[in-house]
Amino acid sequence: MKRLISLSVISFLGLASLAFAKGDELSLEEFLDQAVKQRPEIEAAHWREAVAAAQLDTTRAAILPTLEAGPVITRGEPGGSSVFGWNGNISAAMRSGQGFAGSVKYTAWDFGRTSANLRAGTADVQFTQAESERIQGDLLISLAQDYLNCARNRSLVELLNPLKMQTAEIRDTIERLVKTGQRTPVDGHLARAQALEVDTQIQIAQERILFEQRQLGISLGRTAVTCLNLESLSTTVPEFPGSQGAHPWIVSARTRSTAAQERLRGAHSERAPRLQLLGNGGYFDSDKLPNPWNYSVSVALAIPLWDAKIGSEIRRAEATQKQVDAELKTTELRLKAFQIAAEERFRVSETQVQSLERENNEALLGFAVAKQRYQKSVGMLIELRETVRNLIRVSSAFAAAKAELVNARFLLSWYRGKPN
Repeated sequence: MKRLISLSVISFLGLASLAFAKGDELSLEEFLDQAVKQRPEIEAAHWREAVAAAQLDTTRAAILPTLEAGPVITRGEPGGSSVFGWNGNISAAMRSGQGFAGSVKYTAWDFGRTSANLRAGTADVQFTQAESERIQGDLLISLAQDYLNCARNRSLVELLNPLKMQTAEIRDTIERLVKTGQRTPVDGHLARAQALEVDTQIQIAQERILFEQRQLGISLGRTAVTCLNLESLSTTVPEFPGSQGAHPWIVSARTRSTAAQERLRGAHSERAPRLQLLGNGGYFDSDKLPNPWNYSVSVALAIPLWDAKIGSEIRRAEATQKQVDAELKTTELRLKAFQIAAEERFRVSETQVQSLERENNEALLGFAVAKQRYQKSVGMLIELRETVRNLIRVSSAFAAAKAELVNARFLLSWYRGKPN
C-alpha cells in the first residue's frame, strides 16, 4: 500500500513538473530555424568570415601607393629625419631649420608576391564560408537528434497511455473478483504489478521528456521547448547548407589546399626582385640653397641576393601544402564512408519500421485476445501479463524505430543528398 502511495506521489510530481517545464510548442522545422539563428557557434563562424574578408581587403590595399605628409623640425643634424623615409634634400644636411614635406611610396611590380597573397586571401574567405556551412550542417544534425529524442518519448507516452487505462481496468476488475473469492490473491498481486509496470514505463518516458524539453530550451535561451510527437512531424527534410553543390566538408578542405598552394607561390616569389618608386618634396629653410622648394624622385630595383628566412619559409609552405592535400584526401574518404553508412542506416531503418509496425499490430491484437479470454475465464492471468509486456516492448521499439528513420533521413540528406 505504501508503495502504491509513493508511486502515486511520484506520478503527480512528474506531471506537475512536466506542466511547469512546458514551453512553446514548436515543430522540428521551427525549432531548427530558431536555434540556428541564436546559436553562438553560427555567430562566431560568421565573424570569422568577416575577419577573413577584412584581411583580404588589407592584402588588396598593398597594391596601392602610400602617401605621407607633415612638418619636420630638427635640432642638430638634419639628416636624422631620414628615418621617416623622406629622402632627398629635406633629410640631408642642406636643411638648416624647419620644413614641410610629403612622400609617395609605390611598389610598381613585385613579381607575383601580391597576386599570390590575393589569391590565398580569396581562398581563405571561401574557406571560412565553407566552414560556416559545415558548422551549421553539423549543428542541425545534432539539434535534430535532441528534438527527435523528445518526440520519440512523447510518442511512447501516447502509445502507452491507452494501455495504462486498460491495465488499470483489468486490475480493478480482478481486485473485485479477489474480494468475492473468484480469483486468488496471487492474481490480485499480478494484476497490480502489471498496471504498475505500464505506469513505470510512462513515468520514465515523462522524466526523459522533461530533461529533453529543457535541453531544447537551452538552444533557444528559454526554460523549455515542447516538441511534437513523431506522428505530427513533417517528412520534409530541411534544406542543408551546400546541398545544391559540393559538400561543405569538401569545399572547406579544397579551399585550404588552394590557399596553401598560393602561399607556396608567394614564398617562392620572395626570391624575385621588387621594382619600387619613391617621390618626395617639400619646403624647408636652408642657408645653403636659394630655393626653399625641393623634390626628389627615385626608382629602385631591389634584388634579394641571400636571405636564410626565404628558404625556411619555402620549406614551411611546402610542408603545409602536403599536409592540407593529405587532409583533403582524408576528408574525401571520410565523407564517402559517412555516405555509405547513411545509406545503409536509412535502408535498415525503413525495414525496421515496416517490420515493427506489423509486430505492433500483432501485439495489439494479442493483447486484445488475451484480455477477452481472461475476462471470459478462459485464459490465464500470466498469459495476459505476457501480452502486456510484449506490447510495451514492441511499442517502445516502434517509437524508437520511427525516430531513427527520421534521423537517418536527415543524415542521408546531409551526407549525400535527399533520398528518393
